[in-house]
Amino acid sequence: MTTPMTLGDWRIDPSSHSISGDQGRVRLSPKAMDVLMLLISHQGEVVSRTQILDEVWHGRVVVEESVTQAISELRKALTDQRRPPRYIETVPKAGYRLLIQEDQQQPVGYAEQSGPYCVAVLPFADLSETKNQEHLCEGMADELIDALFQVPDLKVISRAASFQFRRTEVDPVEIAKYLGVSHLVEGSVRRQGDALRIHVRLVAMPQGYPVWSNRIDRTVGDLFALQDEIAVSVVQGLKADVPAFRSRQQPDLVAYDFYLRGRQYFYRGGANAGRLGQQMFRRAIEVDPDYALAHAGLADMYAFAWLYYFYDQQLLRRARTAAERALQLAPDLAEAQSAMGSVCSAEKNHAEARNYFQKAIELNPNAFESNYLFGRASLVSGEYETAVRHFEQATRIRPETFQVYTLLGRAYRALGRTEAEKESYSEARKLVEAQLKLVPNDTRALCVAAACEAVLGSPQRARELAITANQTDDPMNFYAACALARAGFDKDALDALDLAVENGWNHLSWLDHDPELEGVRQSKRFAMLREKLAQRLEEFLRSN
Repeated sequence: MTTPMTLGDWRIDPSSHSISGDQGRVRLSPKAMDVLMLLISHQGEVVSRTQILDEVWHGRVVVEESVTQAISELRKALTDQRRPPRYIETVPKAGYRLLIQEDQQQPVGYAEQSGPYCVAVLPFADLSETKNQEHLCEGMADELIDALFQVPDLKVISRAASFQFRRTEVDPVEIAKYLGVSHLVEGSVRRQGDALRIHVRLVAMPQGYPVWSNRIDRTVGDLFALQDEIAVSVVQGLKADVPAFRSRQQPDLVAYDFYLRGRQYFYRGGANAGRLGQQMFRRAIEVDPDYALAHAGLADMYAFAWLYYFYDQQLLRRARTAAERALQLAPDLAEAQSAMGSVCSAEKNHAEARNYFQKAIELNPNAFESNYLFGRASLVSGEYETAVRHFEQATRIRPETFQVYTLLGRAYRALGRTEAEKESYSEARKLVEAQLKLVPNDTRALCVAAACEAVLGSPQRARELAITANQTDDPMNFYAACALARAGFDKDALDALDLAVENGWNHLSWLDHDPELEGVRQSKRFAMLREKLAQRLEEFLRSN
């Protein structure tokens, strides 16, 4: 654990926005503390007013007098003066500099933490005037997460866990506590034409000390080199060994922009996002026909649309064509192997799917998605031992991903391993309760929480949570139905299943194999619902 940092005679505690010394404790405004921490991260360097406005006020429209007021507040708190300054020097027409103290042997800092470290990369903030670069912000963070996964002995929190705080006002200290991390990476992107300005900082938690911070000005043409530069800087800030990062295809930048937009829609989920994601991946391929990642992304989009929203035979054929092209272009690309695994799973060719998922895992042993998708495909096909093996591996790679534990619990239940099932749901409950404190309206989290309460002996609470989750027009209602069935509320469960099917749920295999539905599977109403869905799917097949 870190200890409070010192600046001359002062001890600085960012978590309480205060400094303390011989004259007592002085509380600072949050913005003044942010300015002080920015100056500390650049100690001995000049920090411009523009940089302070960008990094502390995050592009909000404020007058420059706000910076002056913050500096004045800091000087008053530190009993500093303009001439001659001991702590904060004004550099005319340039900005401000935090001076290194004569009695300091090294710059302001804190006691070193001992590894292993755990890092979460938060979505970068879009500071562009038009606010239309969110896909680039997410892409920058995504690429950094992928690079950090390659650092030995460094634990990296998943994209799903980190990005749930997108567009929220949750305090970073609370985010770090929830994710259980020693460091956060925060950043922002400002784009104007081809010019890019990127701010990135590595922050030690829970005290909020900046370990490293930098502002980088580049053009869009330097984007791929910029991503590598940021990854190397973060690794060096953690005093870890910089690995030989995996080489990756560098496509046409316009194609890359479309690819990032497509991937953003993929992670959002839902029928409309699926259509838009397909469109973005196709646009990427039109610009750069040899872009393997775009073909793999398009294959995933088609396969998931087939499974969950549009039971259209053409989608499945298109998914296979896209996956085959991705493999032809880049056979050693884990994403291409995993995409073909998803296609084979959708085609119910489970043996072939297994081979592709295993190849993806060989190419990237830390591939959470490959293990997770392999586990899901195995659960749906009734291969419960295989599902357990890969869900367990997925929890080792990303132990903070709560929904994996419930799927693992379902596989345990199917195998009659009731104690293991309860342990898995208990772990999911701890994680999802923390999530709902931060984001109370998270539909997926509500469904998972309901399932946990059903398994762990609180059926009424399970019903309350499931009914709340069921008040959306999302196929996620299916998971609410599973929780209700497990809790013993058969009528409510069947109502939720009806609603899920009405909202576009098309996954007949889940109806047939999900262990949570055992209690309602023998009812006449379930049989009628299944027949209704099967007929609908058959009509889709005949019409296509």
